Amino acid sequence: MPNVWFMHRRAIRPAILPFRFKQSAQPPRKKYVSVIKLIKLFAAILVPLMIGAFTVVTTLQDSNSARYQREADLTRMERQGQLQEEVEKRQRLADLEKLHEQQDYNDRAAKEARMQNVYDAYMRDLTNIVLKPNANLTVPELLFVRSRASSILDQIDIKRKWYLIKFLYDSELLYAKDSGYRFVDLGGSDLSNNGGAEEGQCYANTHENLTGGIIPLGWQRDGDAFQVLYNGSDWKIDKMNKEWESCLFYATAPRRHRKVVLLQVIDVTELVMLIDTRRARFQVSGYLGGFDDERTQTTMTVIFRKRENRNETLIVGKVSNIDRRNKTTLLFRDQTNVIPTGTTSIIFQLIFDRVQSADTIVQTINRFSISDKQVYVGHFEKKNKHLAEIKRKKYLQRQEYMNKYQVVNLCIKNLDDNLDDKQLKKEFSKFETIISAKLSP
Repeated sequence: MPNVWFMHRRAIRPAILPFRFKQSAQPPRKKYVSVIKLIKLFAAILVPLMIGAFTVVTTLQDSNSARYQREADLTRMERQGQLQEEVEKRQRLADLEKLHEQQDYNDRAAKEARMQNVYDAYMRDLTNIVLKPNANLTVPELLFVRSRASSILDQIDIKRKWYLIKFLYDSELLYAKDSGYRFVDLGGSDLSNNGGAEEGQCYANTHENLTGGIIPLGWQRDGDAFQVLYNGSDWKIDKMNKEWESCLFYATAPRRHRKVVLLQVIDVTELVMLIDTRRARFQVSGYLGGFDDERTQTTMTVIFRKRENRNETLIVGKVSNIDRRNKTTLLFRDQTNVIPTGTTSIIFQLIFDRVQSADTIVQTINRFSISDKQVYVGHFEKKNKHLAEIKRKKYLQRQEYMNKYQVVNLCIKNLDDNLDDKQLKKEFSKFETIISAKLSP
């Protein structure tokens, strides 16, 4: 048993420990060595694994970064390519638009030059005829002026038409100045702008959506109205008259009871000298119709606009499905008369109306005889609407009466000195209603 010494207060006392305490006090060297070796083994294994994992992670990150960079570069290149394509496309469209504008400008310039050349040539041809006295004009010369004028009026614009007519009027070739006076008759000359629907865009397929299509040249519209080919569908309208050209006016009404209007305004102030002397006549004609049994009504009206805002309206013709006998056809309508005095402009209207079924019933049954009794059929009107219509009619009657019997102040000179106010009123009452008569001193 070994000897172990404890120091306490500087006194050393020997102590004897049992053998079991001696063994427990010694460290377990073999276990420590095994743990250290195991740690070293793990360290030897983990370090390469960590280095490998770090290398793999770094490689993956670099690969992902490279891939992201390539994708970003590709996206940027694609975007640049798209932007370049868009820029090139816009440039092509701009160039194409400029080309079309230039072509339109060239076409207008060429058309303007052609019309001016035609107009100048006609004026040169008329020089010798205009300088001749009227009595020396021959029938062939007058026929030449008429035929050439009719041909020229179809080739020039509305402005030159008025210039030509005014020139003929100033040359005293458009009216009979006195008995036996020779003049040129221009009856049948077309002074409208694209009245036959033969100028401008003409669509071939009417089954496609034409909403927003090009407005017929020379016209204004309220609704969807276009120019379409006769043979653009299965209408077979082109077989009805071989003298017709290629296009017609066509309107679509997507909603029921909707009207579509085409109108054209012609300024006739240049013809005031002919109109006010009642030497200007007009002839308005056209073919109106529709398709099969569609309840439609096509109307052509002419409005003569005057300086006093007292317009006159003429209905050239109305063609409904009843007039067409529910067939696809066009019916001819025309009117001929003298242009009213004071007219400054003429408005042509083409009204395409999808008639309600009740309208058809009214047209069919109204004034129909049943058991020797005539039946009158009309639309039902609410009280407010009926009163408004009565008020409007009374207003129109009052305006017509005022216009017809408006007061006129008349001054008369060199009367008998013995005449007084009562005698003056009595003498003139036999001619017209005299409101008051007074002699001035």
